[in-house]
Amino acid sequence: MSLLAQYVDDFERILGTLKVGLNQLDEQLGQDAADIGQLREQLCTLSTTLDERFTDCTRTLTALYKIMTAANRVESLEMLLDEALLLVMAALNSHTGIMVLFENGKGESRFTAARVIVERGGFDMPHKRGSWLKEGPLFAELAQLSKPLWIPDIRQDARIPAKMRRLNGQLLLAPMRVEDHTLGAVGLVLPVGSARCDDELAALSSITHQIGIAVQQLELRKQAQRVKLLTERERLGRDLHDTITQSLYGLAALAEAGDAQLEMGDSQAARRTFKRIGQTTRQALREMRLFIHELRPGILEQNGLVAALQLRLAAVEGRTDTHVQLVADELLQLTQEQESALYRIALEALNNSMRHANASQVSVLLRREQDEVLLEVSDDGCGFDPQQLADGGMGLENMRLYAGEIGAKLQVMSAVTRGTTVRVAVTSEEVE
Repeated sequence: MSLLAQYVDDFERILGTLKVGLNQLDEQLGQDAADIGQLREQLCTLSTTLDERFTDCTRTLTALYKIMTAANRVESLEMLLDEALLLVMAALNSHTGIMVLFENGKGESRFTAARVIVERGGFDMPHKRGSWLKEGPLFAELAQLSKPLWIPDIRQDARIPAKMRRLNGQLLLAPMRVEDHTLGAVGLVLPVGSARCDDELAALSSITHQIGIAVQQLELRKQAQRVKLLTERERLGRDLHDTITQSLYGLAALAEAGDAQLEMGDSQAARRTFKRIGQTTRQALREMRLFIHELRPGILEQNGLVAALQLRLAAVEGRTDTHVQLVADELLQLTQEQESALYRIALEALNNSMRHANASQVSVLLRREQDEVLLEVSDDGCGFDPQQLADGGMGLENMRLYAGEIGAKLQVMSAVTRGTTVRVAVTSEEVE
């Protein structure tokens, strides 16, 4: 064999090997492409699942947040539960829902009945608001559970009250629990055959638990309001006894004394007595105007700090022979807590001036000084010695308490016959 023929054979052998290798590589690339396609499909499916999960989580978190805010905003239990039911229905994609509260029999710890508080649905619900669900063991069973209950077909479950079995669908029930106590339950109706997953049940459980906490918060807030109202009534009763009632007793005594002086012919003494009667009557009128003003609800909340001070000065001091002046900045940017504390401090100072100072002029100054808001209440009355009232008295202890609540600096400056000035400064945000 010639050298050329050998080269040709070697080339053909190498070429054959290359063809085999290329065929194997082509087969491998085809398999890899198929695997990549499967991976792409799996990634798309996973992405869609993650988007759905993210949307579901967002709805759940939104519902939890709105329920928490509603607990501090609404004033009635029915309003709270009605709003919460709409939120939980939106979070679980349900078009029909019901909320019930459990009640025990008198002297009994076991569940006896459930009362429908709110209901929402696209058709007539078998149970309306205020109706009682006493038949069937379903709610008694739910009162003992700590997790949601899933009933695949409402019409086929004998535990469900008869009227409720008219509904066509599956039922999700979750207890509203606070600690170890079950307050009630949330029921959601969904189409028959729609799949339920553990994530949705967990979401429902979280939301209903938050609803239970919101109900408890609302009740605690109402209790606090009742206590505050009773405390305020007791304070007004004490003030009424210590001021107006005493003034009326004094007027009766002065009137009797004046009448006796007239019968004895002592006109000078009678004149002095009737002058005191006039002074006491005017003071009683001032006190009565003060009480009427304090009984007006929500003055600060409805009008704001500046307008509330204007109303107070016009309603009380402005209807006497006292000259009043209010100088206030328009933009102060105070929080609700700061406005409330400053208003109460101003009222304490004005009350002291009216009751004790015998002032002819009262001024209220409310302005911004750099990063602080300054409140000053001044009068030209008889004043007092601050050393004698260092431990309290004349509302000073209340002023210190209100100032401490907002971290404000309080100064009370007074001297006998030289009037009194109450000054309080609180840090505030800069006006943009």
